[in-house]
Amino acid sequence: MNLVDSQVWAKTPNGILSVKSAYIEAVRYLEVSKGCEDRPGCSDASRMEAIWKLIWSLKCPSKVKHFLWRACKNALPTKQCLMHRKVIKEDKCDLCGESESSGHILWGCKVAKEAWSETKFKIDRLGRPPKDFLDVLWLLMASSGEKDWEKFAVTAWLLWNNRNSVRFRGKCKNGKTIEGEARKYVEEFRGVCLPERQEAQPAPCFNQWTPPPQGMYKVNVDAAVFKEQRCCGIGVVIRNDKGQMMGALCKKITLPWGVLEAEAKAAKTGILLAWDLGLKDIVVEGDSQLVMNALKGSVIPTLAIQKIVEGSQGCLSHFKSWRIAHVRRNNNGAAHLLARNALSVDGCVIWVEDTPPVIELQIQNDVIAMDFGPYQ
Repeated sequence: MNLVDSQVWAKTPNGILSVKSAYIEAVRYLEVSKGCEDRPGCSDASRMEAIWKLIWSLKCPSKVKHFLWRACKNALPTKQCLMHRKVIKEDKCDLCGESESSGHILWGCKVAKEAWSETKFKIDRLGRPPKDFLDVLWLLMASSGEKDWEKFAVTAWLLWNNRNSVRFRGKCKNGKTIEGEARKYVEEFRGVCLPERQEAQPAPCFNQWTPPPQGMYKVNVDAAVFKEQRCCGIGVVIRNDKGQMMGALCKKITLPWGVLEAEAKAAKTGILLAWDLGLKDIVVEGDSQLVMNALKGSVIPTLAIQKIVEGSQGCLSHFKSWRIAHVRRNNNGAAHLLARNALSVDGCVIWVEDTPPVIELQIQNDVIAMDFGPYQ
């Protein structure tokens, strides 16, 4: 199958180069090359990752988490932001007359101070209120003591709602009322939603490898991205319907691909390996839903992987029969282990009718699960 080559920029969803994406990539490259030693606190990726993990793991309504995320991204329409965008001409807070930033309206304003004084959230030795709400969250995370982060998020959300009520309806609540409403809101959510989740019984699922239909061969593929080393790893494991090894591959690619490109390349590598082994009836299985759906043709692939997917589909057309399946990581354990192991190999290693030492235990467990599972 002859494909026309084309240039694709992998750092944007549509594959087209933009100044913004090029700038972000350039900054990232400079940070990696310098060892990220001189970055200011606001660019500390590990600290930001901790904040996003905290926010999205909160057990509260999604609208509250989304609000907290916007507040930390400085994306709330505060008067300071609106004046910066030349939407309004002054940034005075409707409650106290000071400059209305995210840090002020959610922490430093008199109503906010009254609300937080009723809680255990305190920042010691603070000379002046932080301008940005992100700084407030950082300081609180660095302080000692246990914290009810769900109540923190809801309180901040209600403070913002109160700000909007004052601005657009002229109605204001005092800090104690807001804190009381936040406490009641969190208690009601925990009392209603969390017990339901605990009582709900998940549908039974099998978290192990499952064999292909009789007479077919299953090609499990996976990829791993090693950002610090600026390379990727590919793992391929091929077995028959009895769980016996037909072939395996572990390959390191010294290119700083993203996860999507690496997963697409892993799928194509697995298909080519199955063809080289003379297998004509295969089931390709991976844990990247987007790539698997693109191979099946049920979705249009992004430009970043379009050529790889088209090449894989061209290879599949030569097989007698083929299927594509998406599975969870637990069902793709052997290929995942090989992909992670690629960091320690030089180039590419292939096994034919032999088991790589790094996945021997996983293969044994998969065979045992077959013997005692519904596929025996």
